[in-house]
Amino acid sequence: MGLPPAEGAPPTDRTLWFVDGVRPTDSALRADQREKVRLLVEAIDALPRRCRKIVILRKLELIPQSEVAARLGISEKGVENLLSRGLSRCRQYLRKRGVHNFLND
Repeated sequence: MGLPPAEGAPPTDRTLWFVDGVRPTDSALRADQREKVRLLVEAIDALPRRCRKIVILRKLELIPQSEVAARLGISEKGVENLLSRGLSRCRQYLRKRGVHNFLND
C-alpha cells in the first residue's frame, strides 16, 4: 500500500503517493480531502437550480428517484437525466481543478 500505481495508471483512493520517498501525514491527507470537498461544494453550487436540487436530494440526502420525481413534479426519467447531467458537470468542474476519481457513483 505505499507504492504508486504503474506509470500512466490513474491513482485510486487507496493509493498513497510518496514525494521524495516521504509518506504524506494524516493531516496532509485530511487537508487534501477538505480541499476536494470544498471544490465539490463549489461544483454543486455552480449547477443550474433544478439540477443542483436533484444532485443534493439523490446523492447527499439519498432520497429515492421516485420520491424526488414526485416532489419536483417531473418524471423519474427526468430526474435520471438531470442527475446524470449534474454529476457530469461536477466531474468536469473537478477535473479542471486537478481532482480525479472523487465522484464514484
